[in-house]
Amino acid sequence: MSSKKGYSSQSEKATAERSEQHGTGHYKTLVEQFYEALLLLKALSGLRDGYNGFPVSKNLEKERLRSFLRGLAYFCDFKKGGDTYTGIGLEETETEYIFWVTSNKHRPDLADFLKDLLSRLKQLKDAPEGSKGRLRRSLQAMCFSKAGKRIGMYQAHLTKSIAEAQGILAKPKTQHDRELSSWMSGLNKADMTYVELCDSIFTASKENHILRLLRSRAKFERSLENIRGKRNAFDEVRHYIGRLASHTRTLNQLCDYVEDPLIEEIIRAPVVRQIDPLEQAAEPTYDIHTKLKGLLVGIKDDAERRQVESRLDGLDRQCEIFDDISNQYNNFKPRVHAEVQILEHFYRKNLRFANDDKFVGGSKPSCECCYLYFKYHPARMVLPESSHKVFINWSLPPVTNPQSGDAEFIQQRKILSKMVNVLVYDAISEILGCRTAPCWRPDSLTDLSSTIASSPLMEPDGVAGPS
Repeated sequence: MSSKKGYSSQSEKATAERSEQHGTGHYKTLVEQFYEALLLLKALSGLRDGYNGFPVSKNLEKERLRSFLRGLAYFCDFKKGGDTYTGIGLEETETEYIFWVTSNKHRPDLADFLKDLLSRLKQLKDAPEGSKGRLRRSLQAMCFSKAGKRIGMYQAHLTKSIAEAQGILAKPKTQHDRELSSWMSGLNKADMTYVELCDSIFTASKENHILRLLRSRAKFERSLENIRGKRNAFDEVRHYIGRLASHTRTLNQLCDYVEDPLIEEIIRAPVVRQIDPLEQAAEPTYDIHTKLKGLLVGIKDDAERRQVESRLDGLDRQCEIFDDISNQYNNFKPRVHAEVQILEHFYRKNLRFANDDKFVGGSKPSCECCYLYFKYHPARMVLPESSHKVFINWSLPPVTNPQSGDAEFIQQRKILSKMVNVLVYDAISEILGCRTAPCWRPDSLTDLSSTIASSPLMEPDGVAGPS
């Protein structure tokens, strides 16, 4: 007689139980390795090499729609920090287009704001030529007012950075110094509205000659400091010019894109639906006394393992790296990031992306973990723009039935295994000195590089990294 679960013998039942324990046990080990590597990378440099730019397409229709979705997400993300990061996926059915939207932290006003934004863009498209200017100004005022906290913070940072740069240029030695100092003096006036400020900065961001002077001066200051990756006041001025200008630039792009036939069709009668944030997968337990032993599991060579352990101990003596990791873990609150929520929503419900383009519009470049999750997911997504920054408060999406025989569980285990391989390899390489720690860089690009890309005097991003 077979058992209740259908096993023909006790031996078969025992084999199945061992297999299930191995599957879930292996997954638990992977999760521990994942967070150990993540915590260590965060303590070492906090990011991986390179910067993946916005995904371009040879298909102009896809290119415009991607930029349109990114622009919508950009204005939905109205505060600095990760809470309001927004992801948007566009579903196409036989009868309608559906904007699926979510953010890292639940926001009850998110869907309503996106509906209002789309409605205003449709009004702008349909309006007679004589009314378009007024409607555009109204749309700009609405978007910039919503982003007031972000714009105000950028303005404060720009004011501070200009003051520091002016201090350095207090005794200008060259005509270029005088020219740069005079230009910065007119950048930021306290009595400007947010619209006036961003429009003014956007205009300034197109002055190629001055931007080259600013970039050259920033490079010179870095050479004096001789500290790899350190940003100076001129780097900061350039960065915040880019961040403020991006508000006007993005609004201009959205207003232009409504003339595209496909986008015109999409905003004709759009449906907006908000995805409730997914709960995090189970948190790993972390014991600082293990000294990241899970990280060393994959090192088969005994000599290399001893070398890594020795380097880790040396790093700990030098800069108390284990205390740093332990402090990070004490504030550990993983969550499923918005772009991963959109990916899983479409994949699990078998929804069709508009224009058959598996793209998720994000309000900022994705972090390293989101990038890797997209890369190794079987959905074959368009890889997102990514800063490759490491954020420890990242969680896998939960699995409904975390058992070894469950297809969803097996799939997630495969994705996690590949992500772990990359993160562990990078962490060990950095420990052993095989990989130079990348320079610090901000989460977002200024988009200033493209403005002066045609100039033969343009410097590469270099030590300051993209901004």
